[in-house]
Amino acid sequence: MATVIYDDTWGARTTKIFGCSFKSITAQMGFNSQPIVFTVTVVEENDQEFTLKRNDVRSAQSVTFGELSIIGIVQSWERTTTDPNGTGIYVVKLTDCRTVLDSAHIANVYVDEPESEVALIDTNVVYIGVNDNTGSNREEDNAVPFSTIIERVEATTLKYGNDVFEINMSELNDLTNWRGEGTNDYYIEGEIRSLVSTITEFCNSVGAEWWVESNRKSPVDDTIIIQIKTIRRLDGIGNPNALDMDELAALHADHIIRRKDGYENHDVTTNKVIWGGVKRKLHQFHSASIKQFWGFDENGTPLSSPAYVVPGEPQNRRISTTTEEMQDALNNVLSRNESMDADQLASLKRYVDEFWGKKFYIALNKNVMSDSGQDLSDYAEVISAGWWEGNTPPHGVKQFDPDILMKMTTEDGRWGSFVHLSEIFLTGSGTIESPLQANYASWAPVVKNSQNFIQREGQSYMKCTIEQYGRYIVVNLPVALTRLQINSETGEVDSSSFTRHDNLSQAWIPLMDRGIHYGPWSNTSLTKSRVPSPGKSEVFVDRDLVPWTFGSRGLSNEIAMLQLTDMAAQKIDTLPGLSVINTGQLEVAGIPQVNIGQAVGLGGSITEVFIRFDSNGVTTRYTMNLYTRELGEFKRKQQEDRERQQEDDEKEPEDEFPEIKDDLEMPPDPEAAPETDDEDELQGPTQEMMEYVYQKPEGGLGVISVKEGGPFYAVRRLNYVDIDPETFAGGLDITGSYFLSEWTNVRNLAEPENSPGLLPVGTRVTVSIFSESEHGPYVAYIEQTPQVFSPPPI
Repeated sequence: MATVIYDDTWGARTTKIFGCSFKSITAQMGFNSQPIVFTVTVVEENDQEFTLKRNDVRSAQSVTFGELSIIGIVQSWERTTTDPNGTGIYVVKLTDCRTVLDSAHIANVYVDEPESEVALIDTNVVYIGVNDNTGSNREEDNAVPFSTIIERVEATTLKYGNDVFEINMSELNDLTNWRGEGTNDYYIEGEIRSLVSTITEFCNSVGAEWWVESNRKSPVDDTIIIQIKTIRRLDGIGNPNALDMDELAALHADHIIRRKDGYENHDVTTNKVIWGGVKRKLHQFHSASIKQFWGFDENGTPLSSPAYVVPGEPQNRRISTTTEEMQDALNNVLSRNESMDADQLASLKRYVDEFWGKKFYIALNKNVMSDSGQDLSDYAEVISAGWWEGNTPPHGVKQFDPDILMKMTTEDGRWGSFVHLSEIFLTGSGTIESPLQANYASWAPVVKNSQNFIQREGQSYMKCTIEQYGRYIVVNLPVALTRLQINSETGEVDSSSFTRHDNLSQAWIPLMDRGIHYGPWSNTSLTKSRVPSPGKSEVFVDRDLVPWTFGSRGLSNEIAMLQLTDMAAQKIDTLPGLSVINTGQLEVAGIPQVNIGQAVGLGGSITEVFIRFDSNGVTTRYTMNLYTRELGEFKRKQQEDRERQQEDDEKEPEDEFPEIKDDLEMPPDPEAAPETDDEDELQGPTQEMMEYVYQKPEGGLGVISVKEGGPFYAVRRLNYVDIDPETFAGGLDITGSYFLSEWTNVRNLAEPENSPGLLPVGTRVTVSIFSESEHGPYVAYIEQTPQVFSPPPI
């Protein structure tokens, strides 16, 4: 505290601070992450003793002079000796108690054991995660509402040096952003965060700046209360505590030495523009653009008709073939003759197995990713998964078909590549007929039994893999589209006669162009308003702004885009609207009548207070200058903070899409084909090769849903039953689906045969599936009995 004394040398009253005569004080304002800095200079007279010791560095000390007051942390002190007796001038530097806030961190984690809580003693860690079912923890993105953070912080005491501190954040509860959202609606993400950055993030979002004021809790309690103070420099929002320049001058009556009034440019961001991540789009191609692929010629152009190469022959020496010849080779009715030796016949058969009905190609145009139809600079890139932008699912696909969603989409709702197989085909004469009326019958077993083939109500789909060669996309099917033929004489299906299907109805291929992003969004587009006085703009890319960030299987594009716009709006802060604010300077004789940080005029603040004692007594100079001259460093610091916050994560999203494997082994390259003896002919697809590929049911985690009698239970799978049917990914019709929804007749091996069923409904268990053969029958049993279960003695 300061003590008033009479100075004989100067013939005027002075003040004793830190046990010595006051000489000067300079207080410099700091907002947000910058502290208020006090520099106190005192003179040690012959009968005085400087009271601060070595251990008082990092202690909380009070400095008060008139209405200028601070409880701050001593950062340093130094002495300049002026005579042999050791007296001299002391300069003490203090910062406000933001230093204490800098030492504190928020931990959004769970602490379950007493030993863990002991580890947090005296660490200034504000523990947020709790097991009290308050719903304050949003587990899906590890975020908590800011109101919960305020509650936890205000209930915590912090320690710094030998002092104890409490935080008052009540003023933050009155702030809202342009969307009307406040502390209950604003979520803070991250497991570990500094307290200062957390407060700054929220204040930035509502267009406010903050600083701290500190006071002792009571005359008998040395606990220091750190109060968070805020100011907003927005159009139409005045500060009820603001003084205009005349009111500030009136506090000093006739003691004004010098006065300056003016205005300064509030050079802050008035426009914010955000682009989202790169578009990853599922594009639909129709039959007119999908052609049978026969290979590339020497110029890298797809062949227009089938032609194969014989091993040992130059690549540019191809032998043309026909559909009839390839069909004969497929059915093993083509033999060697004078015009076809063994190598040529083997090469033809390999060519048929590799290309016919199995590979197709699409020639890309440069406008395929352009919504306006204009050509882009380059061709789109093929990727593993893309977002379907239609308001209804791809052709014929039901919105919540579990099998299709599981096989063709990622967990976040993006689609992989697949094709649609038309049930109407071109006959040899070129007319379109029903497959049962023409000489083509249903798909051969090699197609129907493929793990990648899905048939729904007359619509057939198949997963595929994609290769890109410049503008050409090659579609690789896991099995060739093989069909059984109908015997023209009997009218019945001939199971030994095959043909291939060489056209596709539609194909869906994921594509992207690195120059096309989602968005943009801006504060003006979202609020549908104009900025009265445009100034600086901030433009950046947020790669998380994509529709699948919070996507799920079955989520519609309409709902996803609404979520995306809402996400973008949350990233647009409330921007200061004042383009011009008050500035000025007032020098008076006497002590200060207001504290540093006092709001003055339109958006202004007292940013510096300088007090000096000399032969004329005490003079005080107030400065209001936020963004120019002395506080240019403050402006630079703001820019540095913005640049740090806007660092882009350059990582591309990972596509957790299951690998597609061919159902049949890919034949060797024709060039590497061994020489074949007369009797060692290569075989086409036989019935043996078309053996059905069984899918064995899988076990996993589940919850007991029904007691079926004795030690047998019905267990619901956790990966589907936990989906809320009211949410966007809900609505899955999984009743009666053994593989997807529920295991029945599950035996708990820990219970005897005569057990009445000891596990309660709702118990979480692990189910395993057992079968002596690949094709069943299957037995489900509880692999590991829960720890809460203890069977009675038998």
